[in-house]
Amino acid sequence: MSNQRILLVDDEEALLNALRRRLTTKYDVSTATSGRHAISVLSESPPFPVVVTDMRMPIMNGVEFIANARPLAPDTVFVMLTGNQDQATAVAALNEGHVFRFLNKPCDIDSLMRTIEAAIRHYELTTAEKVLLHKTFVGAVSVLTDVLELVQPEVFSQAPRIESLIDAMRAACGASDRWEFRMSARLGLMGFAMLPPADRLTLQSAPPSDPKSQRVFAQATATSARLIERIPRLETLGQIMRLAPNLTGACKVSPSPANDEVATLGAMFFRAAVHWTNLKLAGVSQKCACEELKQVLPNLPLVLFDALMKTCQDLPVPEPMEVQLHELREGMVLYEDIVTVDDVRLLRKGQRLSTATLEKLCCHYREHLASRVIRVCATSRQEESALACSV
Repeated sequence: MSNQRILLVDDEEALLNALRRRLTTKYDVSTATSGRHAISVLSESPPFPVVVTDMRMPIMNGVEFIANARPLAPDTVFVMLTGNQDQATAVAALNEGHVFRFLNKPCDIDSLMRTIEAAIRHYELTTAEKVLLHKTFVGAVSVLTDVLELVQPEVFSQAPRIESLIDAMRAACGASDRWEFRMSARLGLMGFAMLPPADRLTLQSAPPSDPKSQRVFAQATATSARLIERIPRLETLGQIMRLAPNLTGACKVSPSPANDEVATLGAMFFRAAVHWTNLKLAGVSQKCACEELKQVLPNLPLVLFDALMKTCQDLPVPEPMEVQLHELREGMVLYEDIVTVDDVRLLRKGQRLSTATLEKLCCHYREHLASRVIRVCATSRQEESALACSV
């Protein structure tokens, strides 16, 4: 028995049962008794190489069924069974490329099987060519990103982590596995690699809601979009970059999303993954990272926060740097807890300093601190130095 799956669509159940009995010796046969039923089967099943449909069916005829089925099964080969009175319609469907071949009813089983075999060969040739082109394309992009990583290792070394985060979020919300999602983690970083060092440090050290951080993120994704849009077949990936700076986290998840939905989902995944990676590299704790991410993605589903927290636990811990109490600045991230002489914890490790927390430390608890030498994450201190050098 062949592993090839075929779908038979006809409103005459007796004919369907007869065809099923004859064809199941060679194929994995599914049936549908109407166009609407067949649409449901196609939307809930793996791809069928071949669909054989009757022309005359109530409510939705064969041509209408194929028109509705094509977006769900773009590679499927359609064969149509017609009566003499439907010849003109069938020929038009064949000429327009909607139908691979049509057969007159009643059709003998040998002719039908020969047609199905020819349709399967056509399907295999078409899909094999697409797979070859896709592998060639992905291979070329991989070589490009490998070269870019040699030039900008600081930026592109984060691509595998960002890709893991994107895939974890995709799986958590039940979205289909699209190559555009994975590719955004690599090609989407091109614009970030072209940023000045001070701007890259701003993204890694400042909160995502910080106005300058938002401006730099928008600038980087716009650059990525311009570069990506120059490459054929990457229109959706370019749209992902265009949408990323402006999303709030609210989006629709469909089993078979249209390109616009893919772009919106991809933009949400990309923005959340990049911000989360930067927050963790800055030494921000899980709890604080979630709070900061919610400020720019307030509608991000909770399941995606769970996915982010469970993924990429191997991010390197930033090096500590000692600063005096008077040198603390808003935006720095604590490397360790700050405690009083009585061992009362005032601030937690991984917390980002704000105006309020600085006021608390420097004005109200200055004389009660266990030490006036504070350890902060080095990346947050480097941000201060980079900004000072750029003035």
